[in-house]
Amino acid sequence: MIFFIFIIINLVLLINFEKVKKIVNVFDHPDTERKFHDKKVFVGGGLIILFNFLLLNIYVLITNDLSGIIEFKNFDDFFTWIVAPLIIFLLGFYDDKKNLKANVKFIVLSLIYIAVILINPSIIITELSFAGLSFNIYLGSTYSILFSYFALIVFSNAFNMMDGIDLQVGIYSILLFVFFILRTGIDYQIIIMIFSILVYLYLNFRHKTFLGDGGTYLLAYIFSIYFMKYYNEQKLFLCDEILILMILPGLELIRLFVSRILKKKNPLSPDRNHIHHLMIDRFKNMNIKIIPFLINFYFILFSLIFFKIPNFSVIVIAIIFYFLTIIYLKRSID
Repeated sequence: MIFFIFIIINLVLLINFEKVKKIVNVFDHPDTERKFHDKKVFVGGGLIILFNFLLLNIYVLITNDLSGIIEFKNFDDFFTWIVAPLIIFLLGFYDDKKNLKANVKFIVLSLIYIAVILINPSIIITELSFAGLSFNIYLGSTYSILFSYFALIVFSNAFNMMDGIDLQVGIYSILLFVFFILRTGIDYQIIIMIFSILVYLYLNFRHKTFLGDGGTYLLAYIFSIYFMKYYNEQKLFLCDEILILMILPGLELIRLFVSRILKKKNPLSPDRNHIHHLMIDRFKNMNIKIIPFLINFYFILFSLIFFKIPNFSVIVIAIIFYFLTIIYLKRSID
């Protein structure tokens, strides 16, 4: 019944999507510098994710369902699953409309993440356990809070950097949720999230919408909280397993931050140095829709190898392969 309801609601949303675009009226315009799409595109695709996520939360809240990772036992949960995601989405959505300064976004996101950590201690990471190592690292109270904040803010910015080409973030998000299902079994909450992303991908494929900062910040937050709660409550994914699943956006973040700092630029400022931009410039005759599949193939290949052989050498090889790819792309373009 719950799946049937969500399908009907999303079909109604699809049928009336043009009306939604006119009401919301937030568009991304080409600028011939970083944005080369042919015409203005609606950047409210994240509304689809938000809409489904809030409906899912309302359903869990009303039914008092405790079978999934989303549950409501107290105010901590309400703030974590409804208040914080809504504020995070609105921040990104406002940025899509008004183009906030990168430093302002960073500060506001930091305040939200710190609030979530302080209000809901159940997501705080107190020790680091690994699949490929035989020992744990205990962080202590102060370092636990700092590490948990660091994990949230880093993945948020890294995930946002991936949203520069159609289909890229949507495909990566579905793959992450598939890894969850492989560990948890069939979970209706995750299935509904996958369905919402598929609805977005359909519109994104047809050049009807982009995810926007609202959508990317929201998804990054959802994934981060999922990983942190599953780690703390069930050790469903260990630290190095999470690392390999997040290695693609993580490496992009590190490389771009270092590159911008060396050029004496704000490390949070946008540019056209992302891996998808390099591939677009290198393979000009290739259908651009193939590129996100190639990028995500790298991610899923090394993730599957690591889950089969949990050894840090796999992570090292993945890092080397990434940078060799970047070197090849840059030299080919030059």
